[in-house]
Amino acid sequence: MAEFALGLTKTAVEGTLIRVKSAIEEEAKLKVRVQHDLVFITGEFQMMQSFLNIANTERAKNEVVQTWVRQIRDLAFDVEDCVEFVVHLDNRSTWSWLWRVLPSCMAPPLPLDLAVAEIKQLKARVEDVSQRNTRYNLITDSGSSSSKPEVSLPVVVPPATTGSAFHILNEVWDAMGKRRGMGDLTTLIMSEDTGLLVISVWGSSTGGADLGKTSIFRKAYCDLEICKEFKNRAWVKLVDPFDPDEFLKNVLAQFFPTSHQPNNADHVDFRKMMKEAVVKEDNLMKAELMQQVSDEQRYLIIIEELSDVVQWDAIKMCLPESNNGSRIVVATHDLRIALLCTGKPYQVWDLKHFSDGQSLCAFSLKTPESVEGKHSCSSGRTEELHDRVEKYHVYRGIDEHKCLMGCLGNSGVTSMWGIAGVGKTHFARLGYDEMRHSSKFMKYIWVDMPYPFSLTEFSIHLLSDFHSYDLEAKESAAIGVIEGQDPIQECCKILREEKCFLVIDGVRSTYDWDLIKGAFLTDPTQNNNTIVVITNEASIAMHCTPEKDKVINIKCFNAGKARMLFTKVNCERILLTPELTKVSNIIVTKCGGLPKVVLAAASKCFIPISRYDVLDHMEHMKADFMDILETDPTLNSLFSWMRSYFDACSDSVKPCIFYLSVFPADQDVRRRRLLRRWIAEGYSRDKFGNTAEEYGEILFSELVKLSIIHQEENKVLCQVNGFFREYIISRPMEENLVFALEGRCSPNSQHTGQHLVVRSSWDRDITVFESIDFSRLRSLTVFGAWKSFFISTNMRLLRVLDLENTSDLTDDDINKIDKLPPRLKFLSLRGCTNVSRLPILLGGLRQLQTLDVRYTSIVTLPPFIIKLQKLQYIRAGTKDMVEEVALGGDDDSSTSTVPPEVDGIGTVTINNPPTSAGVIEISTSSSKRRPARTLVSSWLSKLRRRKLHNGGVEIPVGIEKLTALHNLGVVRVKGAHGKAILEELKKLTQLRKLGVSGINRDNWQELCCAISGHGHLESLSVQLGEDEEEAGDFLVCLPKTLNLKSLKILGGQCQIPAWVKQQDNFKKIENFDLELTVSTQAHMDLIEELPCKKFRRLRVKPTQDGELHFGNPALYGEWDAFVPFTEPLDFKVIKIDCRYRLEVTFAPWLPLYVKSLKVQCSSGSSLRLSGLHRLWGLKEVWLTGSYGDELKQELQQEIAVHQHKPVLKLEKQRS
Repeated sequence: MAEFALGLTKTAVEGTLIRVKSAIEEEAKLKVRVQHDLVFITGEFQMMQSFLNIANTERAKNEVVQTWVRQIRDLAFDVEDCVEFVVHLDNRSTWSWLWRVLPSCMAPPLPLDLAVAEIKQLKARVEDVSQRNTRYNLITDSGSSSSKPEVSLPVVVPPATTGSAFHILNEVWDAMGKRRGMGDLTTLIMSEDTGLLVISVWGSSTGGADLGKTSIFRKAYCDLEICKEFKNRAWVKLVDPFDPDEFLKNVLAQFFPTSHQPNNADHVDFRKMMKEAVVKEDNLMKAELMQQVSDEQRYLIIIEELSDVVQWDAIKMCLPESNNGSRIVVATHDLRIALLCTGKPYQVWDLKHFSDGQSLCAFSLKTPESVEGKHSCSSGRTEELHDRVEKYHVYRGIDEHKCLMGCLGNSGVTSMWGIAGVGKTHFARLGYDEMRHSSKFMKYIWVDMPYPFSLTEFSIHLLSDFHSYDLEAKESAAIGVIEGQDPIQECCKILREEKCFLVIDGVRSTYDWDLIKGAFLTDPTQNNNTIVVITNEASIAMHCTPEKDKVINIKCFNAGKARMLFTKVNCERILLTPELTKVSNIIVTKCGGLPKVVLAAASKCFIPISRYDVLDHMEHMKADFMDILETDPTLNSLFSWMRSYFDACSDSVKPCIFYLSVFPADQDVRRRRLLRRWIAEGYSRDKFGNTAEEYGEILFSELVKLSIIHQEENKVLCQVNGFFREYIISRPMEENLVFALEGRCSPNSQHTGQHLVVRSSWDRDITVFESIDFSRLRSLTVFGAWKSFFISTNMRLLRVLDLENTSDLTDDDINKIDKLPPRLKFLSLRGCTNVSRLPILLGGLRQLQTLDVRYTSIVTLPPFIIKLQKLQYIRAGTKDMVEEVALGGDDDSSTSTVPPEVDGIGTVTINNPPTSAGVIEISTSSSKRRPARTLVSSWLSKLRRRKLHNGGVEIPVGIEKLTALHNLGVVRVKGAHGKAILEELKKLTQLRKLGVSGINRDNWQELCCAISGHGHLESLSVQLGEDEEEAGDFLVCLPKTLNLKSLKILGGQCQIPAWVKQQDNFKKIENFDLELTVSTQAHMDLIEELPCKKFRRLRVKPTQDGELHFGNPALYGEWDAFVPFTEPLDFKVIKIDCRYRLEVTFAPWLPLYVKSLKVQCSSGSSLRLSGLHRLWGLKEVWLTGSYGDELKQELQQEIAVHQHKPVLKLEKQRS
């Protein structure tokens, strides 16, 4: 992670430089007092920034450099904090004149004086850090070396004989039963074979390396047993050109002194003839003597440097066949000659094996023990394949499998990408096996990319897998490559001549792919070949194929599938009790949906037999999750990839990655919440022609592409990948600046950093909290219950205070906060329903950029809000959160949790967890800390309820002064005060998003006039009054000059509006959200005929008893038809207000995308729903009001047969 830490420091230094420069330019008080010091600091940081930009990975791994880089990062943060302090000073204090007239000994030091003194101290620190370069020689030659252009040296590919060809050949020999393991030449020579045995010796090295061959030969040649058994021995080294007569003469010459015939007349004559034959050039005599030797005595001949077949044929002519156990040992550098000398069938021995994979091999003839045929599939292959497919459907799903097989069925290139460990190879192997079973192609090839990449090495693997089912052909191909055949040309020939299905696993760069494509796939569709590319990166996948629909993203498992895979390892050996299930769910969340990690974690947990041992293992795994997995050898490649993956991230996104550990892995987080926090922290700034928010969107998209966060389908919510989060948390504290309070902490624990997170699991120990060093704290995030001691006066650097959905926070708690940190830029009270007003101290937060009080009880923003002139983002008001989460259309209208406001002021409490049938019982209640209501408070509560129902808040006159605003909502503009606000909205020309409520026929012309000049406006949300019957009239009035990307109109009645003819004006709007209210079947039929189907909310409000059918068979085909005749409606939420006797029937394609069905029953009504199973995308069904048990049971039955098993949420029945 050295490279990652370097990137964090780069970002910190860059942010400090930007802040200091802007302070010098904008703040006159800094110019006068410390201009020289700040200019010096700027220059030093620029030099440090230059060093960080050129520092390579190797330099960053140096421990001294790492320490210096960390010191630079801390110093950068301190300088930025000091400058921020000066900028935030308010010199217009009421009592400042008094301190200036008093003697200096009596007056306390002014804040500006303190800041100036601190800057001078920082200047000294900067100077000292810079001088350390000289003392420790950190930057020597950095600049010079980096300034030289890098020269790309040609990559020298080693000959194939040293690479994978020999490895492949060994695998073939093992498969064919030819390999005999380690052997000894002496043992081979002394074997019991009575015939003439030829032993060939060959080395896999290049360049004619000896590999210890000479020493092995000498050991065998001089062995006492061999000398005793072989009276005639010769050792001949061939020379070029080869002379058979000279060879024979050399052999006989060595036989003469080693021959030990008895001293008789025949022996004397034999030795005399041998001597004459050696001296004389009598070839006939030599041949006769050689024949006599082979007939009467065993001989051993070692022949070195045999180079071709002609030499071997000549040698065989000189050495006649014999059956007396003679031995010929041949050494050659040519593998084919070595095998030719031995003959078939042969066996292979390793005489010597080296660490680099090279071997010295010996070959000898063997008696065939069995007939070796071509490799073929086993008889049980079909059953095995079907079993694998069936199991995989459980995890990946039938739809994903069909998508894969659909792509593989077409010629051309299909790309498959996803992060490491997500199961790409396993998924692709499934498709590969199915295609191979179909026999659609002539050749099926699977190639793993070599690393580092070499086209020659790749070709060797490719050529080898061409013959994966014919071992003899595979052996011949490997030998050919070793002997100098060009594997690239061989592969090209096969791909041209045969229809192939090719999988390339592990493509690491577009450059590697371009080499492969240029060599083999100039026309991928030639001969109808199908190529599948597997890679970790989306950019590579899209580069490999021009067809976007053939790029498959393999994503992590969702929580349900991951748990299923985790428990599968148990094989039902141990019953999972509720306690075990609870712990296992936590572990599965930490796995991040990566199948490889899930299986590794499960295998660690289910090793013991006893249930109690399993619990101990699980608790240990939960506590030391990352430490345990990092020691698992099966995950070495994954963690190696993780380190390089993080290091390769852009420097700008690295702080955002560490920042994600603030949020739990199993919790939805709003995208906008992340972006606004990044802006407050300085991670996202105006850059490259983009606003800070636009640049934040770029950073967010990069994290999504990296799969570090998962974006929900609605693009509003996201989740941090659990495995990435655990990996981030496990990094050393000097790299990870986030620290958390969770479980039970001790005061002695290390609690310091820039970002504090209070988890809901923490025991709220005040002693531990007060022991924390807050001197560097920049953000405080609280989950769970609020305590009054959570805000400390020592948090003077705090920029972010995020209390979203914090429980037990009341107005009294807000008022008890003595002083909010003056540098605060982000304040969120979203979801704190007991908060009804903002504290006066909020008016002092002159640097506040983001104020989020959505879904609180605040109905009016105080007048001092107009003093906060740096405000960019105001979100307030309340409405039904369940509906907004189901829709997911507007980021600002969604929440990270789901506490719906059923009565406009209370919250939903989950009394029981989901049952096996997917039923959750809920009840509406107020907070436990809500004070007892008096008559006046009860009246105010009712009034507030009426206001909250409308969803907006009142804002003070003077909002026009907040010219930096680009996100404002939801503003209530009903009445005379509202018209004044609409007039002021004209001056807020930087607005990107606007939400208003209380719009009616009296003021919608003013709204259209107010926004007509807003060229930046992208999103408009309008809440119509309940008494408005025609939403379409408002749409007709909208200015045609608007460049809206999102339009949301809520409330009102739809009576099949006249603006249907104006639909062309709204086709360019990407997110067109209109709530329609229907009362009769005629209304429903007319809605289906509208040319634009992008209505996301439908409210059914019948005026009498009757039936309502969703879906006209004339438009959508028969009830169970698979393909509709026309585009289906795009409703996300259907609300049914049942006040009469009503029967509702759903067609299979209308609506197709419904996610939430909300049913509210009134007293005396009855409702019957049928065809609920046809709403394929349904995720939840809400049942509220006065409903009977019969309706509840019917819904349970409908949900039981639903394919995706939506959750039924039941509000406590009203009497």
